[in-house]
Amino acid sequence: MRREVDGYVTDVQYVFDYYKEIAPSWLRLLVQSRGLAFPSGPLRYLELGYGTGVSLNLHAAANPGEFWGSDVNRDHAATANALAANAATGAKALGLAFADLLGRADLPQFNVVAALGVWSWVSDASRRQVVEILRRHLVDGGIVCLSSLTLAGNAELIGLQRLLRRVAVSGEATTLAGLDRGLQLAAALKQAGSAYFAGGAGALLDEIMRARRDYLVHEYLHAHWRPALFSDTATELAEAGLQFVASAYPLHHYDELSVGPKGVALLEGIADPLLQETARDFLRKGRLRYDIFIKQGAPVRRAVDPAAIREQQLVLLQPSRRAKLQRLHSAGGELAFDAPPFAGVIDFLASDSYRPKTLGELSEAGLEGATTAAELLRAVMVLLDDGIASPAQPAAARHQVTTACHRLNRELLQRSLESEPIEVLASPVSGSGVPLSLPQRLFVLATHQGARTADQRARSAFDALQAQAAERQSHRPGQEPLSTAVLKEALLFNEQLPCLAALGLI
Repeated sequence: MRREVDGYVTDVQYVFDYYKEIAPSWLRLLVQSRGLAFPSGPLRYLELGYGTGVSLNLHAAANPGEFWGSDVNRDHAATANALAANAATGAKALGLAFADLLGRADLPQFNVVAALGVWSWVSDASRRQVVEILRRHLVDGGIVCLSSLTLAGNAELIGLQRLLRRVAVSGEATTLAGLDRGLQLAAALKQAGSAYFAGGAGALLDEIMRARRDYLVHEYLHAHWRPALFSDTATELAEAGLQFVASAYPLHHYDELSVGPKGVALLEGIADPLLQETARDFLRKGRLRYDIFIKQGAPVRRAVDPAAIREQQLVLLQPSRRAKLQRLHSAGGELAFDAPPFAGVIDFLASDSYRPKTLGELSEAGLEGATTAAELLRAVMVLLDDGIASPAQPAAARHQVTTACHRLNRELLQRSLESEPIEVLASPVSGSGVPLSLPQRLFVLATHQGARTADQRARSAFDALQAQAAERQSHRPGQEPLSTAVLKEALLFNEQLPCLAALGLI
């Protein structure tokens, strides 16, 4: 039956997604690139609203430190703690509402707090409790990464969200059944010539209809779903002593790439920093913000500082040839990764068997198209944003977490045989998750079990995929034979091996 806590749906689990934006190594690079100090000393990390616990457990395994989480959904707590126990990650996943978390006498002081899928989805009272947690339990100089819904990006969705919520809570059905009824009604309204669905809302409905239902429940069916202006969010967080640092999306650090030339000119004429940041939401696409804040009294600098991260290490997540085939369509035009400066950065990061390189090493390489430190950092940030490269941890941190990452990855690879959709492995090198498809994870598992050729990996993965397909009865006439498709992917996987080895996954 339908179950809620303070208007927040709890009878449906969230998806098994991983979020690199809250990885400590990711936050460290983005904070330090602004000339700010990342918190020193042992890492104490708190994730509010950890969902199924994928990110919490992975970061606990892949980073030295102490990792806590709190989520009101008791099924989430059970799922997250089962993974923590099976893989011995050390993550402490509590099943508590924020008010109860505040009441714990043993809650320590944290230097990093992450809160994704919380701020815009919970009640006013819960938001005040989040602010109080940050006021009491975030150290001075501590970092927060928080997601929120933009009012500009979600204005057309407000009516649809209210409709879906209204249908979902009527009657005694489960939340998923209520979601289905709401989507059916919305589709019928559109088919009947609804003026509301004639414009952008209609296209958004089509997009929503293709999404996973467990995702849609958590995105749209909570009672207190509330998009807001960024300035309002920042003002509320200021009560805990927080100041905005930057977006957790590296591309958003460059207005010429995220809002275009006309937007740049307009923003330059807005003196108020909060109003300027709010205006960006009206200029660029996207319904969701990922923002980094810092708890400090001194004003935060807005300028990027390449010198501050000269010793930061970087590592490729993809084979260089494949990375250079990609294109990024930005507000400033298309960026081709087989052209300077991106091609030079990719080739240099791929050299010496893909070992991690510092930004200083990249700077000294004299790469074409990156004659200044600022140009080089811009190219690196674009590659980070596009998932081609990642920050890397210092060697000492890697050695501390290698065994824990291997334990977690063994568990995740075993679950791949059961087709559980956790589509990442933990890298001790990056301190974050590396996204891999199901066939790729099965190839990694086969390699760990002794497979040395593409044919051996393909045979092992084929057997596993065939068993899963038979269980689901999912293979249909007209599809490419499974064996042929797997062998093609296995041959491509050979190219990926040096990269995966450098990431500590092979």
